[in-house]
Amino acid sequence: MERFKLQPDERVLKKDSIIYYPPETKGMGLLKTAFAAKQCVGFLTSTRVAGCTKLVEFPWGVLVWFIKWLLGRKIIFQVALKDIVKVEKPEKGLQLVIQLADGSDCTIAINTFFDSRAKWMKAIADAINAADSKAKATVTDNAVEVVRS
Repeated sequence: MERFKLQPDERVLKKDSIIYYPPETKGMGLLKTAFAAKQCVGFLTSTRVAGCTKLVEFPWGVLVWFIKWLLGRKIIFQVALKDIVKVEKPEKGLQLVIQLADGSDCTIAINTFFDSRAKWMKAIADAINAADSKAKATVTDNAVEVVRS
């Protein structure tokens, strides 16, 4: 896995604790899905949505913090904003399904006390509109539709 580093023209727009559901969890039951899901830190940048490993907080002083800084965050998944076709909020559950241009999708859940999916959907739509002048992302109650010309 590669490390998460911001590119020179990239900036972080939103950061939150998320749960990533790998594609192989689609046909699994609830219990197996819970064990396969990955806790991570979600970053919405000006060019991508990425999920990275959480850095565990150690209370044992500066040396451990320095080692953590050297290792950095490993990327668990990333999706370029230019590949996003639709972001959908399913009827059941607290997930967001990000559908890509190649037909695949990426399922995440925002791991916060309050339901912040609407904030993430608006932030993703704003990031897509800012990143691509030919794209128009519109936000509805349950989805973000992206139309590219």
